[in-house]
Amino acid sequence: MNDLDSQTLSPKELAAVVGVSQSSIKRWVDVGHIAVTRTAGGHRRISRNAALRFIRSKRMRVVRPDLLGIPDLANVDRPLESGTVSGEFLHSLLAAGDVAQVRRVVTAAFLSGTQAAVLFDGPIADAMVKIGEIWTTDQRGIYIEHGATAAFIEVISQLVALIGAPDDDAPLAIGAAPLKDPHIIPSQMASAVFQEAGWRTINMGPATPPHAILDACEAHEADAVWLAVKSRLGSRDLESLSEMCSTLNEKGVKIIAGGREVERTGSLWPDNVQQIFTMTDLAVEARRMLDEKKAQ
Repeated sequence: MNDLDSQTLSPKELAAVVGVSQSSIKRWVDVGHIAVTRTAGGHRRISRNAALRFIRSKRMRVVRPDLLGIPDLANVDRPLESGTVSGEFLHSLLAAGDVAQVRRVVTAAFLSGTQAAVLFDGPIADAMVKIGEIWTTDQRGIYIEHGATAAFIEVISQLVALIGAPDDDAPLAIGAAPLKDPHIIPSQMASAVFQEAGWRTINMGPATPPHAILDACEAHEADAVWLAVKSRLGSRDLESLSEMCSTLNEKGVKIIAGGREVERTGSLWPDNVQQIFTMTDLAVEARRMLDEKKAQ
C-alpha cells in the first residue's frame, strides 16, 4: 500500500474534487453510493479508493485532481473525459514527446469509467503498434519507440496507483515475462488487470527464470500465475516452463499464459495452462476466478 491508498477526504473535499455541493456528496453517502468511515468525533471520512470508485461509477468530471494526487487534467479536451481516446491520438502525442499529455488523456479516460484492460487492448496497443512502425520511415524511430515504452510504463504505473490497493485478504496472483523475455509492459499490464479485478499482485517483471517464479509462489502462497511471453521460445525453454507449470498445478495454482509466442506455440503448452490473448479476456477470467475463490 502506498501513501495515497491511505489518504482520506472529507465530504467537502470530495465535493471540491468533482465540483458539486457538499450536500450532494452527503446525500450520495446517505444512500450508499459512497463508502465512508467515521472519526472518533463522528465526522465522515472517504478513502481515496472509495472516492475514485464513486467518480468512475458516475463518470464524473474531476475539477480538482490535485486533491486526489493525480495529474492536472485541465488541458484534456472534454470528449476525452468521456473515455473517447484513440490510438492515433496517443501515437501523435508520443511521436511529439508529449508524455505529460499522454498521462492526462489516459487518466481522464480511466476516471470516466473505462477499464484498464480496454485501454490496454485498444488505444495503448494501437499506439504502440504505430510507434513500432516508425523506424521503417523515420530514422528517429528507435529513439521514439524507446521513449514511448518509457512513457507507457509510467502511464500504467499511474493507473495502478488509481486502481488502489485490494483487500488484505484478497487472493494473490504472481506473474512475469519468463526466461530471457525482456519485455516489461505486457506483464505490467497483466498485473494491473488482476489488481483492478480485486487481486493482490506481485509482478516479477522481465527475464524471470522459472525457478524464481516457483520460489515466489511458494514464499507467498500464490493462488494464480500469469506468464506474458513475447520473445521466441526454444524447445528447452518450453520444457522448463512446462515443468514449472506441472509443479504449480500440483500445488493447485491456476496458470494463465498469453502473448505472441504463446499464440505461436499454443499446442505445445500443457493442458493445465489456460491461454488468454487479450487483456479484456484476462479481466473477465480474473473476475471469474475471484468470484470462485469467494464462493469457496
